[in-house]
Amino acid sequence: MKSSNPKYFLLDGFEATGTRWWIELLNHEELNLSQISNLSVKSKKLIRDFEKKFSRFDKDSLLCEINRSKSIHFDNELASIIMIAQELYLMTESLFNITIESELVRSGYGKRLPLVGDQICNPINSIKVDDKSISLLNTSIDIGGLGKGYLIKKLKNLLLDKIPNIQFIINAGGDLYVHSDSNQEITLASPTRDKILGKLNIRNVALCCSSPELRSWESKSKRYNHIINPNQTELLTKNNSFVIHSSPTIADALATVMTMQITPEKMQKILADLNAKVLITDSHGKVIFNTL
Repeated sequence: MKSSNPKYFLLDGFEATGTRWWIELLNHEELNLSQISNLSVKSKKLIRDFEKKFSRFDKDSLLCEINRSKSIHFDNELASIIMIAQELYLMTESLFNITIESELVRSGYGKRLPLVGDQICNPINSIKVDDKSISLLNTSIDIGGLGKGYLIKKLKNLLLDKIPNIQFIINAGGDLYVHSDSNQEITLASPTRDKILGKLNIRNVALCCSSPELRSWESKSKRYNHIINPNQTELLTKNNSFVIHSSPTIADALATVMTMQITPEKMQKILADLNAKVLITDSHGKVIFNTL
């Protein structure tokens, strides 16, 4: 996905968190050049710091530490992410679950072996947070289902805090947040980019997408992808989703959920409860469900 008529980029394909990051400034002519340069440095640092802290592939990250040791000293940011994930678990009728890490490892995602005893659990009962520590009980966590959206939110807050009148589009490998006084035209394409699905005019909302085609692998003669339905781990999703929501964190999480093979009734209830809109297509780009 990309916006039409690109103007000036604060970040231009910055590689981090397993994707590329762009920040397009929509009113750069109104801004001070020294402010822009300083903001570019701060944006890159924020992204790198988040990656170092929450990467599932870096054994020294905070995320790997808690999965390994099962208990760490309290960390405000991780506690915030866990709280959001627990709320989403309830609001998606248990479809969004950050305790899927052990299943991802068993399916061959990453190079390490699963920890003995870890399993998919109710994240409300199996993750304990108090003012001194964060602990896991017979489980391990992965924040990939909402991490990019959470980081987009942090980046958005940084930009607005430093330059209140700034207007921009954050693009993290196709997951967007548009902050603008006017509508911006966004093109929706299939995950393989061989088919245009349509165009949207949006402002001051997030648009996040998810597809099993973007991250899949073969292990023990079986095909897997990174999207796991915690209630049906053997059911391989094939759908693609595009979700609009005011919160990039919720849009990111819902984009994952909406690829799963769930009933239209459950889908409509989740979308209504969270006030979100969605477009779902099959692997060939055929529209299955659309409320955009």
